[in-house]
Amino acid sequence: MKKPKLGSGKRFEALAEKVEKSYEKKGMSKAKAEKVGGAVAAAVGRKKYGKEAMSKMAAKGKKK
Repeated sequence: MKKPKLGSGKRFEALAEKVEKSYEKKGMSKAKAEKVGGAVAAAVGRKKYGKEAMSKMAAKGKKK
């Protein structure tokens, strides 16, 4: 299976959703789990791609 294009935001959303579902399953509220999912996805992205690259990808994703 081919991954979505880097910078499209689809990879970020998929990871954030996966983490969100995991936390909801543990009993966390939907709103809080959503916030944690986004934070975890951002942290993973910054670790993998670096601060500068993540900033560029976030800006590119927001333009769409």
